Amino acid sequence: MNLFYSEQITEDLITLSGEEHQHCTKVLRKSDGIIWITDGKGKLFKTEQVLKDRHHSQYRILQTNTNQAVYSHIHIGVSPTKNISRFEWCLEKLVELGILHIHPFISEHSERDKLRYDRLEKIMLSAMKQSLQTHKPILYPLMDFRSLLVDSPKKKFLAYVPERETSIVSYQDECILFIGPEGGFSQEEIDYVQGKIQMVSLGKTRLRTETAAIVGASLLRGV
Repeated sequence: MNLFYSEQITEDLITLSGEEHQHCTKVLRKSDGIIWITDGKGKLFKTEQVLKDRHHSQYRILQTNTNQAVYSHIHIGVSPTKNISRFEWCLEKLVELGILHIHPFISEHSERDKLRYDRLEKIMLSAMKQSLQTHKPILYPLMDFRSLLVDSPKKKFLAYVPERETSIVSYQDECILFIGPEGGFSQEEIDYVQGKIQMVSLGKTRLRTETAAIVGASLLRGV
């Protein structure tokens, strides 16, 4: 099954244009039969093609299913890695896990302070379709760690190395897990968050930033 994405939806018709149109009609050469399309807001449409030209194609809606986002309560805050391909991989896997809220942040040891949001949005959209999900993930603006801490959902976790900290477990209410940069959080930052956030362990081994984000998301999901 191939899944396509469009926001161009009327009462009974959906339009694919741009890269989605090209991928559907030129790459996969789908000109008849059933086409599945999502609006990125939880709806999955079963459609059939009724029109095609060079720039767009239109599809009649045959059936509409509405899906609930299972892990919409989980937010992951992660400091972008110096090697951008590792951060892109992280985003891709977080989306595949069903994480819809991803907050990049800059802390004292961060080595990247700029992101190409157009490219990252394409990566996340591709991961959403590949994993057959119907909710489009949100990549929030890059923020300072302390500012994000203030703006975050009510329950806050911070992944920290020492084994004495509590292991993270499945959590069913709105929460955010902070994953630090490659150099870790500074001692000043750790001192600052004391009493404001729950320190948690992701295990006995030290993990790369992108690995920690995936492990933490998986543990919060309870799977």
